[in-house]
Amino acid sequence: MTGLNSIAKYSGGAWSALAHNGLNYYVTALAVMGSDLYVGGRFTQTGDNALTNLNHIAKYSGGAWSALAHNGLDEIVYALAVMGSDLYVGGKFVQTGDNAVTTLNNIARYSGSAWSALAHNGWIIM
Repeated sequence: MTGLNSIAKYSGGAWSALAHNGLNYYVTALAVMGSDLYVGGRFTQTGDNALTNLNHIAKYSGGAWSALAHNGLDEIVYALAVMGSDLYVGGKFVQTGDNAVTTLNNIARYSGSAWSALAHNGWIIM
């Protein structure tokens, strides 16, 4: 099977590629919220280069990839967790991919279409 590129679907005893041939680099975290799959990792775009603003976190819904607000995050995502309608993200990042939301400091909340820092602006790895 070709086009799997760091992420694939297993169903009915067979592997299949996700839209746009997956992602261009490795995946480190997955979380499901409703019927949406959130994916975090080291990737920046889809495997076929069709979507270039994913920046370490993306949503896969209805067979299509989409970027999160502010073009994702500036560095790698290691962990994802869902609580209610919020997605909590942990990693090595400090701000969004477009530098619009700062002081995220390795942990952030994504709610609807907005990023926010946690209390005390997250934490910094020394």
